[in-house]
Amino acid sequence: MILYSIKIDQNTMNSKGDLKMSWTRTAKPRGNTRKDRSRSILQALLAKGYNIVQWDSGATVCEKCGPLHGQRWDLKQFITGLRHDAPIFERSHPGCKSCSVIVYSRKSKKLKQMKVDSYGYA
Repeated sequence: MILYSIKIDQNTMNSKGDLKMSWTRTAKPRGNTRKDRSRSILQALLAKGYNIVQWDSGATVCEKCGPLHGQRWDLKQFITGLRHDAPIFERSHPGCKSCSVIVYSRKSKKLKQMKVDSYGYA
Protein backbone atom coordinates (compact mmCIF):
# COMPACT_ATOMS: atom_id res chain seq x y z
CA MET A 1 0.00 0.00 0.00
CA ILE A 2 1.30 3.45 -0.89
CA LEU A 3 0.27 6.45 1.16
CA TYR A 4 0.25 9.99 -0.14
CA SER A 5 0.65 13.09 1.96
CA ILE A 6 -0.15 16.55 0.74
CA LYS A 7 1.84 19.64 1.68
CA ILE A 8 0.14 22.96 1.07
CA ASP A 9 2.26 26.08 1.01
CA GLN A 10 -0.15 28.86 1.90
CA ASN A 11 2.36 31.61 1.16
CA THR A 12 2.98 30.59 -2.44
CA MET A 13 0.48 30.62 -5.29
CA ASN A 14 0.90 29.45 -8.84
CA SER A 15 0.21 31.60 -11.91
CA LYS A 16 -3.55 30.84 -11.75
CA GLY A 17 -3.79 32.14 -8.18
CA ASP A 18 -4.20 28.66 -6.70
CA LEU A 19 -2.29 27.53 -3.63
CA LYS A 20 0.84 25.55 -4.40
CA MET A 21 0.68 21.88 -3.32
CA SER A 22 3.23 19.10 -3.40
CA TRP A 23 2.69 15.35 -3.10
CA THR A 24 4.90 12.95 -1.16
CA ARG A 25 4.80 9.23 -1.74
CA THR A 26 5.53 7.01 1.26
CA ALA A 27 5.71 3.21 1.41
CA LYS A 28 3.74 1.75 4.29
CA PRO A 29 5.77 -0.81 6.29
CA ARG A 30 4.89 -4.42 5.60
CA GLY A 31 4.97 -7.37 7.95
CA ASN A 32 6.82 -6.81 11.20
CA THR A 33 9.09 -4.03 9.91
CA ARG A 34 7.13 -1.46 11.89
CA LYS A 35 8.08 -3.32 15.10
CA ASP A 36 11.83 -2.87 14.62
CA ARG A 37 12.58 -0.18 17.20
CA SER A 38 16.33 -0.13 16.65
CA ARG A 39 16.68 2.92 14.42
CA SER A 40 16.08 5.61 17.05
CA ILE A 41 18.46 3.86 19.45
CA LEU A 42 21.13 3.53 16.76
CA GLN A 43 20.73 7.22 15.88
CA ALA A 44 21.23 8.15 19.53
CA LEU A 45 24.36 5.97 19.74
CA LEU A 46 25.71 7.62 16.57
CA ALA A 47 25.25 11.02 18.19
CA LYS A 48 27.20 9.82 21.24
CA GLY A 49 30.20 8.84 19.10
CA TYR A 50 29.62 5.18 18.23
CA ASN A 51 30.56 4.42 14.64
CA ILE A 52 30.71 0.64 13.94
CA VAL A 53 27.96 -1.98 13.81
CA GLN A 54 28.71 -5.71 13.90
CA TRP A 55 26.02 -8.30 13.18
CA ASP A 56 25.36 -11.01 15.78
CA SER A 57 23.18 -13.84 14.51
CA GLY A 58 22.95 -15.43 17.95
CA ALA A 59 21.99 -19.07 17.85
CA THR A 60 20.10 -18.80 14.56
CA VAL A 61 20.44 -21.31 11.77
CA CYS A 62 18.32 -19.22 9.43
CA GLU A 63 19.72 -19.14 5.89
CA LYS A 64 19.22 -15.36 5.64
CA CYS A 65 20.65 -14.35 9.04
CA GLY A 66 23.46 -16.89 9.40
CA PRO A 67 25.72 -15.47 6.67
CA LEU A 68 25.46 -11.98 8.20
CA HIS A 69 27.15 -13.09 11.44
CA GLY A 70 30.28 -11.05 12.12
CA GLN A 71 29.83 -8.60 9.24
CA ARG A 72 30.60 -4.96 10.03
CA TRP A 73 29.21 -1.71 8.71
CA ASP A 74 29.70 1.96 9.37
CA LEU A 75 26.87 2.94 11.73
CA LYS A 76 25.82 5.96 9.67
CA GLN A 77 25.53 3.84 6.51
CA PHE A 78 23.67 1.12 8.43
CA ILE A 79 20.82 3.45 9.40
CA THR A 80 20.54 5.58 6.24
CA GLY A 81 19.05 4.78 2.86
CA LEU A 82 16.55 2.31 4.28
CA ARG A 83 13.41 1.35 2.43
CA HIS A 84 11.56 0.92 5.72
CA ASP A 85 12.29 2.33 9.16
CA ALA A 86 13.74 -1.02 10.26
CA PRO A 87 17.55 -1.34 10.14
CA ILE A 88 17.78 -4.86 11.59
CA PHE A 89 14.81 -6.38 9.78
CA GLU A 90 15.89 -4.95 6.43
CA ARG A 91 19.10 -6.95 6.51
CA SER A 92 17.60 -10.10 8.01
CA HIS A 93 13.85 -10.65 7.79
CA PRO A 94 10.74 -9.29 9.52
CA GLY A 95 10.12 -10.89 12.87
CA CYS A 96 13.69 -12.12 13.40
CA LYS A 97 14.01 -12.74 17.14
CA SER A 98 17.57 -14.00 17.54
CA CYS A 99 19.59 -11.39 15.64
CA SER A 100 21.08 -8.25 17.12
CA VAL A 101 23.89 -5.80 16.40
CA ILE A 102 26.88 -4.92 18.53
CA VAL A 103 27.65 -1.22 18.34
CA TYR A 104 31.05 0.17 19.33
CA SER A 105 33.50 2.95 18.60
CA ARG A 106 36.95 2.58 17.06
CA LYS A 107 37.76 6.15 18.01
CA SER A 108 36.97 6.11 21.72
CA LYS A 109 37.91 3.39 24.20
CA LYS A 110 35.65 5.04 26.81
CA LEU A 111 32.47 3.99 24.98
CA LYS A 112 31.59 0.43 25.92
CA GLN A 113 30.07 -2.01 23.43
CA MET A 114 26.28 -1.91 23.26
CA LYS A 115 24.06 -4.72 22.02
CA VAL A 116 20.87 -3.66 20.25
CA ASP A 117 18.10 -5.90 18.93
CA SER A 118 14.82 -5.06 17.21
CA TYR A 119 13.12 -4.44 20.55
CA GLY A 120 15.75 -1.99 21.79
CA TYR A 121 18.76 -2.70 23.97
CA ALA A 122 19.48 -6.41 24.33
